[in-house]
Amino acid sequence: QVRNIFYGRDGLIERIHNVFNTGHRILFLEGIGGIGKSEVAKRFALKYEDEYENILFVTYTSSLEQLICDPTAINIENVVQAPGENDSDFFQRKLRLLQTLTDEKTLLIIDNFDTDSDSSLNVFLEGNYRVIFTTRLAHPGFPFIKVDAIDDVNEVFKVFAENYDGQIMDEDRPYIEEIFKLIEYHTYAIELIAKQMSVSYLSAKRMLELLEEGQFPA
Repeated sequence: QVRNIFYGRDGLIERIHNVFNTGHRILFLEGIGGIGKSEVAKRFALKYEDEYENILFVTYTSSLEQLICDPTAINIENVVQAPGENDSDFFQRKLRLLQTLTDEKTLLIIDNFDTDSDSSLNVFLEGNYRVIFTTRLAHPGFPFIKVDAIDDVNEVFKVFAENYDGQIMDEDRPYIEEIFKLIEYHTYAIELIAKQMSVSYLSAKRMLELLEEGQFPA
């Protein structure tokens, strides 16, 4: 499921496409929490879904071994853990089968891969499928794209306006721009502030004052 609000990221989607078109199979989308990494990955999959036969979006929790073994995350028909088969053996068996059944026409999106020490990463990457990892951490040696704040203030205003239940007056815009600067154009924070202003009937000037004082109204 994608969100209804998506602005200022088309260039990132094309960069992902270019990475895969140049022969890379692995890509890390790096950035701080709430900056929009997951949504960019989803939007890429949606735009280029015709290029893939299988697309899986799964959330990393504790390990790649756990993720592969979990049938609710990755399900291969008629493949279940046999009685007496330990998790490690089942992981190896299921992973080998997954790698046999898939190629570059399969896209795996591993969301929240916020670790730099998964012991199964190398063997997992031996498959021919394409993988997008969203992560808050750097992974040297792998292709990556840094997901930063939206750099077009007009696009940021669109995000704000979509979440603000009211009319943005001309005299409010300078205060809203200062709010953007104060929170460093963080997308999720902008959405929260716009919604809070709506329900609290706060003016842009007052919201800016509260944020500068280190407060956020509940």
